Amino acid sequence: MKHTRCLQQDWDHSGLSGLQLSERGISSVEEYVANRKERLRQKDELLAYLARPDVSGEDKGYARCAYLLRNGKLPFQCRQCFLLPGNCVCGRVAKFMPCTKLVVSMHPDEWGKGSNTGCLAAASLAGAAMLMRGHKEHDEQLQALLEDPAYTCAMLWPGEDALEPQQLLELSQQRGTRIALIALDGTWDCARKMKSRFPPGLLMLRVPPHLALPDAARQRQQQWEEQQQQGQQQHQQQGQPEQPQQQVQLEHPGQQHQPQQQQDAAAEREPCPVPTVDSRGRDAQHATAADAAASSSSSSPRSRSSSADGRSIGASGSASNSSTLGISAKHHHQHFQGQPASLFRPLRKYQGNAAANGRVCTLEAVAGALLALEGDAAMHEGLLHALKLKVDAMRRQKHMAEVYGTTAAYE
Repeated sequence: MKHTRCLQQDWDHSGLSGLQLSERGISSVEEYVANRKERLRQKDELLAYLARPDVSGEDKGYARCAYLLRNGKLPFQCRQCFLLPGNCVCGRVAKFMPCTKLVVSMHPDEWGKGSNTGCLAAASLAGAAMLMRGHKEHDEQLQALLEDPAYTCAMLWPGEDALEPQQLLELSQQRGTRIALIALDGTWDCARKMKSRFPPGLLMLRVPPHLALPDAARQRQQQWEEQQQQGQQQHQQQGQPEQPQQQVQLEHPGQQHQPQQQQDAAAEREPCPVPTVDSRGRDAQHATAADAAASSSSSSPRSRSSSADGRSIGASGSASNSSTLGISAKHHHQHFQGQPASLFRPLRKYQGNAAANGRVCTLEAVAGALLALEGDAAMHEGLLHALKLKVDAMRRQKHMAEVYGTTAAYE
């Protein structure tokens, strides 16, 4: 009773208005008291468990992750978009069905943050999963995916040894498998620690950062049309008839799914062998192709835009999550001068010139990767629109003005 009276006094002195109550989804004092009481009970149990000397550090980490998964960082917040119920955007984001399977591997410190954007990627894409790194059941699901022969798994991460999107597409087509893209979600320091826990032979994927920004879909469409015209001209000059397409071009902006006959044939194939890796951790089958692509980077405009020296754009601020696009410092100014800035900028806490900073958030990184892999302009635009919804909703939750006017457009 004493504990309940304290919670009642906490409510009485909170000064919450009717609007703030609706934002938090609280219908009555009794609901508020019951929720807070249950959270405090679970927190006390967690602290008592963490204080036990006979419990291993790994088990303590599992217990902490389980508590976060059940309760989140704030009471009454949406478990999908991490916003308060009055600002929830889950019902307003568009849903898409990509060929690529997406897994957002989220750091526990990022789970439940209102400014998180990886959660929207999982909410917008059919078949996507949002897994907390360090949660026992989630780690088992991720490990099962890595060992599944039906998928070619790749982590969205910069580096000299990382594959370009076209190389990853060719590799998955050779194996007859789907691509499973793993996006790490957390600050750069946390993401590096998470990366070290993955198998050393896991493929890496780097994506040109300009694909994550607005207008990238239109530029991708123009690039694809130019490539098609160049291919037709080469066939005409050589006097050879144009070869019919043997399989679906996943990079074509208008094609998203394989025909049913190809899907049935792929399902009847024998399981693919576990890939071998070379000394630098790349797939041995594709090491030669990757080296050839790297050697021609000085003459190919596309290779120049996709090259990376392994240095990241910058560490993520405390109000954002890690982007996983790779770009070298010398190419940073070339890509972002005159280009649209990250849509996530209104929520970032920059240490320096915000206008010249080209960092992108997790959702933008995922959108750029899927655009490079599948060429679906509508999906790219839909994911970026979901980001605008999240930015405006988070600013409303902080009692700040919207920057994209998504509420007025919705009404």
